Amino acid sequence: MDYVMIIKYLIRIGDGCVLSSISSNNHYAWHIVNTLSNLGLVTVRRVSGRILILPTTKARKVLELYDNIVSVIEGEIGALHPNHTHPELKAEDTIESSIPAEMPSFIKGNPWVTVLKSRRR
Repeated sequence: MDYVMIIKYLIRIGDGCVLSSISSNNHYAWHIVNTLSNLGLVTVRRVSGRILILPTTKARKVLELYDNIVSVIEGEIGALHPNHTHPELKAEDTIESSIPAEMPSFIKGNPWVTVLKSRRR
């Protein structure tokens, strides 16, 4: 199981869940729980006939590190593009003025042609 899947299932488990919350396929759910348990990330408890999956302190630390990584990435994206806005089409940028008359009619009224033309630079 790769790290992305481990994080995915740790997020799904959260503060604890029943086995069926991990997967509706009981065999696959046990495979996931056994893998996470072997890594020291979850413990299994039987309470009133239900199987509870509980995260360990190691799992909580992994999720905390994951949250830190996500916030750093989101901060970097915000820092790279603080005033990022999508360009708006101007009224004077008419498609008809930039397309020759011999072009098909479906291109003449299409605003995406202007957008694509500006990206061509």
